[in-house]
Amino acid sequence: MNHKDDCTKKHLNECEECSFRENNVICSAAPDVWKLLEKSKVKRHFKAGQIIFYQGTAPWGVYTVSSGLVKLEHNSKDGYSHTLRYVGPGGVVGYRSFFV
Repeated sequence: MNHKDDCTKKHLNECEECSFRENNVICSAAPDVWKLLEKSKVKRHFKAGQIIFYQGTAPWGVYTVSSGLVKLEHNSKDGYSHTLRYVGPGGVVGYRSFFV
């Protein structure tokens, strides 16, 4: 079973049983840290093409991707967009800006 199917079947609510939890730096936190994260987590859904956060602005949090792909882009001063990487299920987005 792939991660997308795993999360979809669990309706993204049962993170403790997620097959990618052990491979994710945020999700594999120590039990006491995990309890704090569980209390403060918010489930969000984004549509294809919807912007999660803009370059140069602080994200609202750290995001764990449960399904789909997130494209991280850098916009240059001359107006060009450059794809930095794609983040798929089990990946984390926003942590670099969050901890700066």
